[in-house]
Amino acid sequence: MKRLWLVGVLLMACSAQEDVLPKKTMEWSYYTTSNGLGSNVCYTLFEDSQGNLWVGTDNGVSKFNGSTFQKYTTTDGLVNRFVNAIEETSQGSMLFGTDNGLSILDNGSWYYVPAFSGVPIYALKRDVTNLIWIGTYGFGVVRYNYEGGSYQQDVDNSCGPCNQVNAFFEDDLERMWIGTDGGVKMVANGTTKHFTKTQGLAGNEISAITQDSWGNIWLGASDTTGVTRYTAGQFTVVSLNTNDIVPVRMGGIQEDKYGQLWIGYARPWIDQKYYSGLTRYDGILMQKLPEGPPVSGIWSMLRASNGDFYLATSSSGLARFKPVKY
Repeated sequence: MKRLWLVGVLLMACSAQEDVLPKKTMEWSYYTTSNGLGSNVCYTLFEDSQGNLWVGTDNGVSKFNGSTFQKYTTTDGLVNRFVNAIEETSQGSMLFGTDNGLSILDNGSWYYVPAFSGVPIYALKRDVTNLIWIGTYGFGVVRYNYEGGSYQQDVDNSCGPCNQVNAFFEDDLERMWIGTDGGVKMVANGTTKHFTKTQGLAGNEISAITQDSWGNIWLGASDTTGVTRYTAGQFTVVSLNTNDIVPVRMGGIQEDKYGQLWIGYARPWIDQKYYSGLTRYDGILMQKLPEGPPVSGIWSMLRASNGDFYLATSSSGLARFKPVKY
């Protein structure tokens, strides 16, 4: 009986916890066009093998070495000014997915890949075999052998929204997860499995994927107010506790050095502008920052090799914060 009473007390204590984090000072830094960033409208982030941060914007791509920015636009050789995805090849060349195809920066020279002319590219990922996975909007997935110059296109004729690809993630079992507007696909050993809300996802428009230190796969969607955890073949929906009546636009999910998950998203106003949401999950409680992060909507989030977190925002440029343990 005492054990049952203790369990009841603990459950009441947990349910009484606020869904807002206690106030703690987190160190924030901000970078805008006044600091040399190409635009304050940022879409994607990537850290290269040299520790440089690349920021894809609506006015080209900016390379940040920790102190200064170097901007590249269509004048320099980009095929299109809207940069949605960035990746690095095993040889150190930089790939940029744009609204109008694929650009390559190799040893200071720019190249354009004619095969992708007119193709919007929203996601890029190099796998453990150095194959480049290219996610397009409307043309499915293309696997690109950069060194050999060959391509293989995979179009899903039974699921139109599945050809609108938003994200890739390769887990520690070398399974490739593909986030699409029609759910998520898992590719392993030549076999593809497709999961949707029917199988337990919180939403079908998957735009963020990560793996935590426990091996769980986390999926963020842009047509819901929750995230999905995949563990041992089972999907579990975890609410963001945002109290939003409309879905949020998921920008990223990343784990910090303390084992806390940080979930960044954009929350729409009635006038279709965005403000940001940043929520921390410790495995039990889902809690958001007291006042919200001081930036506009979060389009992308990256944990740098030094543990700092970077946010690409819809109109506030680039933000950086150092997570603290709660």
